[in-house]
Amino acid sequence: MGANSVTEGHISSLMCIVRDRFETLISAIEERGYTVIVTSSYRSAAKQAELYKDKSMHKSSIAKPGKSQHQVRIAIDINIKKDGKQWMKATKKQEWESTGIPELAKNMGFRWGGNFSKYDPVHFDLKDDFSANKLSGELSYNRAVPLSTGLSCLVEDFINRFTK
Repeated sequence: MGANSVTEGHISSLMCIVRDRFETLISAIEERGYTVIVTSSYRSAAKQAELYKDKSMHKSSIAKPGKSQHQVRIAIDINIKKDGKQWMKATKKQEWESTGIPELAKNMGFRWGGNFSKYDPVHFDLKDDFSANKLSGELSYNRAVPLSTGLSCLVEDFINRFTK
């Protein structure tokens, strides 16, 4: 991944167990000749509430606090650039689809916000890889993870959950 410090900061704020998947997605996009600009990743409940309240900037695509995949550290928002053109939130769905990136992401197991009822083409998440326990609100990761990675990530994610 040809990451810059901003992208690395965003990726490091994600749940440890999914970072490699996001890095792989970004690298695959870059291999197609695009520059990737990560504009958002983890959001605290306070930040999510602030964004939700300021709908003038985001229209209706901002999830209610407690409903955002950014809050559970499994989502990023990106803009992309290539040959002097930039794809961002205001870019039409057909133009995003013409890049092949939404299909690439889908094939890698990501959900693309361009298919949401509240159009959000800059959004990519791994919600489908998790199961939520409705009683406790805990998330369970539904993919196999090497034990060494799983244990170190479990500790890091536990610390992040209770210290930030």
